[in-house]
Amino acid sequence: MLCRQIWQDLQPTPGRARDAWKVTTAALCVCLFMLSTSMPFVDLGTYLVFLLAQRDSLRVRMMLWGSIAVAGLATILVVGVMKVAWDIAWLRLLLWTLVFFGGFFFMRVVIEPDLFLGALVIVALCTFIADQVPLPNLLLDQVGWLWALLPVVAGTVLLTDWLFGRSPPRRTLQKQVWGLLGRVEKAMRERAAGRTPVPLDSEEIHDAIERASLLGKAGMLSKNQAGRCAEILRGLQHLETRAEQLGPTGCPPAQWDAIADTLSALCAFLQRGPSAGQAIPWPQASGDPELDAILKNLREAVDRMLSGSPPGPDGELDPMPLLLPDWTTNPAYLSFAFRATAATMGTYLFMSLTHWNGIHTCMITCVVTALTSLDGQIRKQNLRMGGAVIGAIIGVGALLFVLPRYDSLLGLVTVLTITSFAAAWVAVGPLRIYYAGYQMALAVYYVLLADHHLSTELDPIRDRLIGIFVGIVAMRAAFVWLAPSSTAEKGRRLLMTNRQ
Repeated sequence: MLCRQIWQDLQPTPGRARDAWKVTTAALCVCLFMLSTSMPFVDLGTYLVFLLAQRDSLRVRMMLWGSIAVAGLATILVVGVMKVAWDIAWLRLLLWTLVFFGGFFFMRVVIEPDLFLGALVIVALCTFIADQVPLPNLLLDQVGWLWALLPVVAGTVLLTDWLFGRSPPRRTLQKQVWGLLGRVEKAMRERAAGRTPVPLDSEEIHDAIERASLLGKAGMLSKNQAGRCAEILRGLQHLETRAEQLGPTGCPPAQWDAIADTLSALCAFLQRGPSAGQAIPWPQASGDPELDAILKNLREAVDRMLSGSPPGPDGELDPMPLLLPDWTTNPAYLSFAFRATAATMGTYLFMSLTHWNGIHTCMITCVVTALTSLDGQIRKQNLRMGGAVIGAIIGVGALLFVLPRYDSLLGLVTVLTITSFAAAWVAVGPLRIYYAGYQMALAVYYVLLADHHLSTELDPIRDRLIGIFVGIVAMRAAFVWLAPSSTAEKGRRLLMTNRQ
């Protein structure tokens, strides 16, 4: 099943090659500019392209403004701590702990935690840098170079977005909905053939609903249009969830085929509009009351879309508050912050006491995998480790066997083009695997672009992989082995019930 899932996630989809080439072109432009101007952090600057090159113009602009906010918040935290406790080790350790504790707490209680997540990643990086420089001014220089990266990356991303043709947000949402309908239709066909299909990733549904909500708030869709889109997407999710529960033998093959025909006709309608005299063929009763009720609700949602009526209960897109309603009373949030902070600072102490500064990725691993869901944590940790290992193998292979034979700028650009495109292909794929593409790119750039000249030293990438492993072990100890009931979801579920 895992191999089938990976193979399916790597399959070409409409627009995927274009998106991959856009990210690859932007990454190469940033890399060449930074190398030609002798800017530091070439690997980090090239990697930032993957984080900021989203798939539609609206999200690109949001990510660019968000990155400025993240960098500003991180700078304030780092400069504040260094100003107060530069020469006082114990106070600096205490302040770092408080910063991480506060950051993890707010990551847990806000609806959109990316602001605090990004800031804590930069703080974790600066925590490592602060132990390597003898003077505060040198640390400020490093922070200043991080700020210098932003306009370079932002300008390049906007330029490539224009060159490749901007993806209109509405068009992106349409393609996303069509793709989800196609996946569920394919799953129904496989059930009709007696096979168990690859499960539909619920994050894809949630991402499409959030995109529709965002377009509604931006005025690109009316409130009713966004609600009707969300209603159909939730109906699709309920349909696939019930089908997974029933299994291939839960309904006759003809019933699965009939549902697939319905989804195919619905997708055709959304793409081209209704054909003259042709209606969507809805299946007869299946014998399962819950499945029949889901199909009935989906049909009513489509009828409301055709008539322009307001959406039903599943189409409600209520504005989300900034903080969870029980953020002052639920002890699970403090518990989450305490364990995440313990894991992060524990890895920091381990790195400091062993004087093994090359494994600083252990702290970053703790930060980026501190998700509210335990299953989400484990999946992201697996993707981070898997992507880093694959990227390291590719980078080391290119360094040892390809670049010595083609020791020129053209050889380096060729290698970077191939490896960046492979990483971008994964990164612009389904949400189930996209993070592995980010890690592949970062590992390759860490091997090939850590300095302004090629190096045959393999210690840095070895230490990076060990650091990721140490961070995963620390997070598993804090959230699984020592506290298996660590992820209470009461507050978030209260707000997410209607969305699911």
